[in-house]
Amino acid sequence: MQEITQNLFKKILVIVSSEFYSKDVINRSMYLASKLNANVHLLYIIEEKPLIELEWQSGLHRTYYDNKEIQQEVIDKQRQTADNIIIQEIKHRYETQNISFSYDIIKGEFSKVVSKTVEQHHHDLVIMGYERGCMVDYWIINEIDVPVWIEAGGHHESILAICSNLAPNQKVPSFSMQLAKHLNWELQLLYVIDLKDSVYVDENGKRSPKKSKHDLIFSRQLFVEDLQKKGISVHTTEGSLENETIKAARTTGAGLVIIGREQKRRGRLGLPVKNIKQKMAEKSKYSLLFIN
Repeated sequence: MQEITQNLFKKILVIVSSEFYSKDVINRSMYLASKLNANVHLLYIIEEKPLIELEWQSGLHRTYYDNKEIQQEVIDKQRQTADNIIIQEIKHRYETQNISFSYDIIKGEFSKVVSKTVEQHHHDLVIMGYERGCMVDYWIINEIDVPVWIEAGGHHESILAICSNLAPNQKVPSFSMQLAKHLNWELQLLYVIDLKDSVYVDENGKRSPKKSKHDLIFSRQLFVEDLQKKGISVHTTEGSLENETIKAARTTGAGLVIIGREQKRRGRLGLPVKNIKQKMAEKSKYSLLFIN
């Protein structure tokens, strides 16, 4: 795990969408870049969905070429606004803190653009905001292989690390301890037994057959005792993983909640009943860091 930490958070990708602009995301990226001596690449995405919606709404009254001309005017205006106002403001802030900074302005679909950029430039952390009700497609939260930090603002210098029967629990404790040490933040570990989905998930993400509550408690106890031998205390609770995590974040006032690769049960068609990451991003008022 030491090798992972040495290479972690050295190339940070900061996402700004034309659908919304969060200064909290910029503030957090500056903080992390300064603390970890990391480089920052800012990606401003001109969202395609609103442009497609604009074309659809005006399609009955204008020709194809008229629609394309209007769409291009909107793109040019957004690009000019991004380059002349937003990017310049952000660039000035980074430069005053002596943070290495570069940027791109790209038109496209949010998750596809982010995924391609990470793959091309080998970023090791993505920092983004989350806005309910906008037209951004957030499937990137679930599919990307690098950690995704969803910034919600706040100034509490504390980490709440979540473990459960629905995750391998191998990376989260070690990762959280080392990040807390790097940032000099307080750390609390919480183990949640999800009673609605009573299985184990192994290191390969494979779910076991359904287990009894007794088996789940026994497994939790082994996990807690192992960490106690290393001088690490773990709080425990039972209930819905999503609800218990949000409740604990609220109670502890966590500045960041770290969650691993949970594997929830799937529906009749093999699809997740409700994606846990997006559900938590929708409900939580606290910053989240998802690691795989």
